[in-house]
Amino acid sequence: ATPDMLIGLPPALILTAGHDCLRFEAARYAALLEGAGVAVTPRAFNDSDHGFVVHCKAEYRAAQDTMVEALTQAFASPA
Repeated sequence: ATPDMLIGLPPALILTAGHDCLRFEAARYAALLEGAGVAVTPRAFNDSDHGFVVHCKAEYRAAQDTMVEALTQAFASPA
């Protein structure tokens, strides 16, 4: 995505798994979002692999809590 395509997007929560080969792409995307002025909250789950949220791996509960908190804040705040 180009920076112009990202301007005005809502805040982003980006979860990464430490053993996921795609974590570097997530970091680059977060940097692009931040460069476009988008608020980014990164959260790394270093002991997990790709799909840990779906497959209920060890850090699943913390990731789920992080997502629920972000959604609660997003929908509780006036736009």
